[in-house]
Amino acid sequence: MLRNLSISAKIFVLLAPLFLLTFALVIYFNYRTEEQQILDQAQSAALAQSNTIKRTLVHLMTKYEEVDDKLLAQISQPGGDVENLQVMFFLDSLRLMEDFLTGDRIAKLRQREERLLPFHTSLTRSAFSAGETEWAVTCDPKKHPDDPQRHGDQALTSLDMGLPWEYWNCGKLRIVLPFKAESRCQSCHDVQVGHVLGAASMDIPFYATTGAIRSNALRSAGLFLSLSAVVIVIGGFTFRRYVGRPIRQLVHATTLIGERGLDESMTGSYDNDEIGTLAETFRQTQRRLREAQEELVRRERLSTIGQMASGIIHDFRNPMTNISVGLQIIERQPTLPESKRSELFGLVRESLERMVRMTQELLEYARGETRLELSPVDLCDFVKGIEAYVRPHLDEHRITLSIQCPPSGPQTVFDRERMARSIINLINNAQDAMPQGGSIRIDVTAGSGTVAFSVTDNGPGIPDKIRDTLFDPFVTHGKSKGTGLGLAITRRVIEQHGGSIRYESRPGDGTTFVITLPTLKAA
Repeated sequence: MLRNLSISAKIFVLLAPLFLLTFALVIYFNYRTEEQQILDQAQSAALAQSNTIKRTLVHLMTKYEEVDDKLLAQISQPGGDVENLQVMFFLDSLRLMEDFLTGDRIAKLRQREERLLPFHTSLTRSAFSAGETEWAVTCDPKKHPDDPQRHGDQALTSLDMGLPWEYWNCGKLRIVLPFKAESRCQSCHDVQVGHVLGAASMDIPFYATTGAIRSNALRSAGLFLSLSAVVIVIGGFTFRRYVGRPIRQLVHATTLIGERGLDESMTGSYDNDEIGTLAETFRQTQRRLREAQEELVRRERLSTIGQMASGIIHDFRNPMTNISVGLQIIERQPTLPESKRSELFGLVRESLERMVRMTQELLEYARGETRLELSPVDLCDFVKGIEAYVRPHLDEHRITLSIQCPPSGPQTVFDRERMARSIINLINNAQDAMPQGGSIRIDVTAGSGTVAFSVTDNGPGIPDKIRDTLFDPFVTHGKSKGTGLGLAITRRVIEQHGGSIRYESRPGDGTTFVITLPTLKAA
């Protein structure tokens, strides 16, 4: 999915969720830390309050032997840190000495029990029985007067658990702290040290503080989102200006160079940063590639010239051989009969003219233009002329040549010189493929509207890797010299005659080229 996105989109897709997750975690842990601080402060306030009440009660009991409820009521004023303060004593839990069990005191204690009976909940019973401080959260009835189900206590096993979310808007921390007997209490109470004499129940509201924390968290989130929007806008502009636009310019420039070549100038202005360094490196690479390309083209041209020269020399070998042989005979035999001398001079002249025509043929192929000179041709005389031309050279390389031609001597019309040159090209290629000697056979067949020349050798055959490109220029596999222009020229000449050329070859079984031409009549 990310592969088709731009760099800016990838950065946003990858970093935005991580950024938001980080912010959410910061807000969450900050809220939990402040919430825990609230609970710790509530716990400290409750313990301090209980110690104050305990000291007050001990003072009242030792000095006045009674509890002053008005004094206790002053400790729990509305709007203070502590609400609903209730000091609970029960006759059975006090276990007063008989000297203190007067009728008046017993009556007051019974009245207290009845008055505090509504406050005697499971939380207080647990504190009296276990002798441990009990903690719970409860909902302020004034916050939800129409929902009595929210008014119950929910015990907390540990203050480290945090506050249940449903109490954030109305929560109070309800604490019941038991008063345990000390050694000095045994002067009035028939109890052991640690016995629970009573308990203080109180509420510490925290919904105002949690509301402030929540408001602060919302403000932080709003501020964060606002600043994030500003950062995204500024960051996006900065990225587009200093990263996105230079990269697009670089991509556009490289695309143009790829489409139009290395000579295309690289456009765009770049700063002196990493992208600018990359652009300058690309310019230097482009310059080096252009120089390397020019050098490669120069060498290619030199190589092509060399190959062309090699091909021309290869194609000139037969006529040059004929010239050389004729001149040697004339030089060594000064008394040669005039008829033989004229024959040799004719061979030399014909070879020179053939070399000129071959040169012209190469030039015409390079220019892509060829003009045919059509004339009636006797097929048997035609192939015998080719035999006379190539046999001296084939004999020199230990290659036998045989010809099969119909005795009737069929005739057709084509460019004698160019067609002869095409068949000689096939013979020369067969010769090059058989450096140790071999045999070549030329068959001429005439059919219904067509005439065919087949040239067969018993050489190694054509390799598979060049069969698809055999008639392309400069395909030279299997030839000692030349460029392969011979087959390219041969195919062009045959196609200009309206004919076709094909071959059959198997490795080790030789090769047969078949030239098929339409039978034409002289005008």
